[in-house]
Amino acid sequence: SSGINAEYGGAAKKSAAAPKKENKQKLKESEEITEPEMTDEQVDEAVESLLDAEIRAGLTNANWKVRLEAVQNFSAKAEGFDKTVNVQALIQFLGRKPGWKDNNAQVLNEKFGICEKLTHKGDAFTKRSADYALEGTIRWFIISK
Repeated sequence: SSGINAEYGGAAKKSAAAPKKENKQKLKESEEITEPEMTDEQVDEAVESLLDAEIRAGLTNANWKVRLEAVQNFSAKAEGFDKTVNVQALIQFLGRKPGWKDNNAQVLNEKFGICEKLTHKGDAFTKRSADYALEGTIRWFIISK
């Protein structure tokens, strides 16, 4: 087609096919999740140093008001996390019972807000972390319909 444009007085278009293939290959290679999955014990250990016992206990409390307060406190704390924070541990912890199946929309909204804050932590938000966050988001969309 670039020859046709040149024949009729138009500028010849440069072919960008080769770089696109190269970029696709690089993207494909980088799509693999290389970060190891954390065990429950590793998650507990990492989160213990990041969140107070009151917040950790509140996130699993049967009373939605207690869960809401805990998740709001978690959200406030997330503001201060730096780029070295263990995001995978935090997101896995958010997904624990009742986790992404929480029946209270306010609590879930706060959890999604925490995930959003954690995405801004640069390299700390990995594909494995995104995988855990997406699991909750997709589950919420399916259930809410």
